[in-house]
Amino acid sequence: MKRNATGIAAALALLAVAGSALACGGNPMPESLRSNSAMRARLTAEYVAAHPGSRAARATHIHYGRIMGDWYAVVTFKLDWRSAKPTIFAQHMRDGHIGSWHIARQTRGAVCGRYVPVPLIALWHLDRVHHTDCYVEPAA
Repeated sequence: MKRNATGIAAALALLAVAGSALACGGNPMPESLRSNSAMRARLTAEYVAAHPGSRAARATHIHYGRIMGDWYAVVTFKLDWRSAKPTIFAQHMRDGHIGSWHIARQTRGAVCGRYVPVPLIALWHLDRVHHTDCYVEPAA
């Protein structure tokens, strides 16, 4: 009987989250998306504005997707012939309007579930850092 009650409570919680996501215009299922040159240019401009002196920044790798009305991009830039740590960008839907991209986090190398939802990170096939909610690019 206790297991039934726990299962019902979990199902109701999931429905509540999915219902609020749909009410806010977001799909509760994560979706990995392809970036285009216009988006790459927008994110590079945002990075350069936040990092004075990095005018030569060039986006070399982008993971991009959306979940529950929010868009996320994890971008690695090349600066002066070296790669910088990934930068997390976010864009949120509010009152039916999509906001502008902003830097949510400058990482130290790992993308963590505190800043990008883990179900979205899972679509990008990143490697999990042992015993954390953080993920890194697979070793080549």
